[in-house]
Amino acid sequence: MHLSTYPALSLLVGSLVIHGATAPLMAESAFDPAQHMRVDEVRPGMKGYGLSVFSGHKIERFELNVIAVQKNFNPKEDVILIRCLGERLEHSGVVAGMSGSPIFLTDENGVDRMVGALAYGWQLSKDPIAGVQPIEYMLELPTQPTTAPAASRAKTASGPLRWSVDEVIMLPGMQRAPVGYPLQSWNDFRPNTRLLPAVGQSRMAPMATPLMVGGASAGLLDQVAPLLSAYGLVPLQAGGAGTAATAPADGAAVKIERGSSLAVPLAVGDIDLTALGTCTEVLGERVYGFGHPFNNEGQVALPMASGYVTTIIPSLATSFKLGGMTAVVGTLSADQSVGIAGQLGPAPKMIPVDVQVKYADGSTDRAFHFDIAAHPRFTPILGTIVVSSSLSGQKLLPQYHTLEMDFDVQFENGQTVHVANTAVNSTPADLFFELGTPMIAASENPFQRVLVSKITGTLTVTPEARDAQLLNVNVPRTKYLPGETIKAYVTYRPFRGAESIMPIEMPIPADLPDGEYSLTVSDWQTYLDEERTNEPFRFTTENVDQVFTVLKELADVRRNALYVRLQRQADGVAVGRTAMPNLPSSRRQVFMDAGRSNTTAFVSSSVKVVPADYVFSGQAQFTIEVDRDARSDRATKPASDKGKSPAKASTMPSAGLEG
Repeated sequence: MHLSTYPALSLLVGSLVIHGATAPLMAESAFDPAQHMRVDEVRPGMKGYGLSVFSGHKIERFELNVIAVQKNFNPKEDVILIRCLGERLEHSGVVAGMSGSPIFLTDENGVDRMVGALAYGWQLSKDPIAGVQPIEYMLELPTQPTTAPAASRAKTASGPLRWSVDEVIMLPGMQRAPVGYPLQSWNDFRPNTRLLPAVGQSRMAPMATPLMVGGASAGLLDQVAPLLSAYGLVPLQAGGAGTAATAPADGAAVKIERGSSLAVPLAVGDIDLTALGTCTEVLGERVYGFGHPFNNEGQVALPMASGYVTTIIPSLATSFKLGGMTAVVGTLSADQSVGIAGQLGPAPKMIPVDVQVKYADGSTDRAFHFDIAAHPRFTPILGTIVVSSSLSGQKLLPQYHTLEMDFDVQFENGQTVHVANTAVNSTPADLFFELGTPMIAASENPFQRVLVSKITGTLTVTPEARDAQLLNVNVPRTKYLPGETIKAYVTYRPFRGAESIMPIEMPIPADLPDGEYSLTVSDWQTYLDEERTNEPFRFTTENVDQVFTVLKELADVRRNALYVRLQRQADGVAVGRTAMPNLPSSRRQVFMDAGRSNTTAFVSSSVKVVPADYVFSGQAQFTIEVDRDARSDRATKPASDKGKSPAKASTMPSAGLEG
């Protein structure tokens, strides 16, 4: 089924939230002047110390001096500049994973009070100089999970809210990705200022968060590292907690306290993805850490875990902790610019992912299970990573292969998007387009945030690249009567195969007026690009149910098919997603002049999908003529076309799919 069969038919604007940036959630401050120090009390030259874990789960002390207070470093917020002392940090510099390390200063009465969390640094810095997030800001973070209703929007005075899925997902033919789209291009990532200062400019920035990765191949890690780095996560190949000598032998949780390791497990099971930082403060069941945003999402529900450190890896660029988690101990509920916060106790529910990997030759049949964090920004990326990891879990994919995907992506509102498609010489970008984009649109539409609840599916690998290049298309003649059938012959070349010819047919509508029309034979990417250009209303929605309608229609677009499009004139009008094609110009103008904001003019088309054994690339375009008078011409001149060469169109490669 494809989009044209229906007569009725920003991930990430700013900070990935289309329905408006999440408003900061603030709680009544837990600041206690007896044990906490305000930034106004800080003076250059003050001495103090910090707490962090450098090996195992032992909390160690490091000395420091205050250099200065950077006023208004962030809007209406100060940062304390310190120099760390001691042989360890003089050698390694400030270490990624120390984010959140509590910093204490000695006041004029000789009392050590917590002033904040180590949170900022410079890459390539020769000295262990760092920035401290004041604790007074962090203690305003809410720690209790909220039960706010899903975001929604009502109709406006001018009509219903209209939203197009291309505001958050990258569709074929789009010249520019939506703002903040996770895959600006899978092979062309924008540098992340947390990791790499702009050329010619050195600036203090939030420290990167090391992401411990276990159970993923080095090749997959190389592929996804730029994507994760774009979100301030530095992926490091590491073992799971159960194999680490420095983890508690019984796997029990280490006590969460000032200076202890604080972990955020994003994926567990047959792969481990755990972000590692440091706990700043614990007040009863309330926990504060990191001193900078994990991803600045506002309200979250992420698992919070205790952790350990295997060792410190010194680096000329950015030194980092290598470690992992021991056990989940609670829920992180706030992720804001000044840090993260949560509460000890029950852990949030994670999303189960079950994948069966099969080889068509019977050489491999293996099941994988994962649990991934429920997060509007990370879940689509995590789902792609864990499914990709299953493909290299037992052996590497053949260099040339065909991948059959058959997945059900289930959502919290009971909707299911079924993904059944084919990719040749697949990459994580292919899986992201098929699995990740439905999750993005469901989460980031302006009507209701709907998160995924379960992912199950099968991947079947054939060690053969079943793709083909469309070389040319021959049409015996270009003049037709209404109601006739166009017969064409597609010449294509399979990968490492001989040229072949595929006959195709396209019926001409009996009511098609005389005139010239465009006929296109193309791959799936060109088809989707033309759908978005000619009939944009098919990608536009007015409620969350329509969002899922569009997602299911997108999932129905097969890669292993040819698409034949006969394009009419601009004679259609759509009100919302209700299409009225082939209207007389007078009626069309009445609709367009009615003043409704959800009225769209479109170009009517007839589309035929020709299933194929190959994933095609390329396109060919003709101009054909419909002429009712051609009937009498043929009656009197039956041999008029004899000796003429058939119409032939060479093909052009279709625009590549970014992301």
